[in-house]
Amino acid sequence: MKYLFITALFSVTALTFSSCKTVKANDVAQIENENLRVNGKIIHIENGKDGYVATLLTNDNKEYTATISIVNLNKRGQNYKKYDVGETITVEGPFWKDDSGKTYITAYKLQ
Repeated sequence: MKYLFITALFSVTALTFSSCKTVKANDVAQIENENLRVNGKIIHIENGKDGYVATLLTNDNKEYTATISIVNLNKRGQNYKKYDVGETITVEGPFWKDDSGKTYITAYKLQ
């Protein structure tokens, strides 16, 4: 019974990690290592103490919230840059969704 449980657990884990695929849809790409790349126009900025949170609107009218911080970008050899409302940027990094389906990205790469 213990062997069956361990085998089942291993199989589910292996399927979970092997099912990651690259998916592209217009301005959004899900990268294999669970990062998301989004290109969009900044429609709102909320300044913080070491960066800012930008709300991006893609060409297909989907909104994404990106946390853009000096610390996160510098840790990964990226340069921090302050963008303004109306500019178009590309952010890439890990993402998550809240209960309402809103997508948040921690920017590890910024273009």
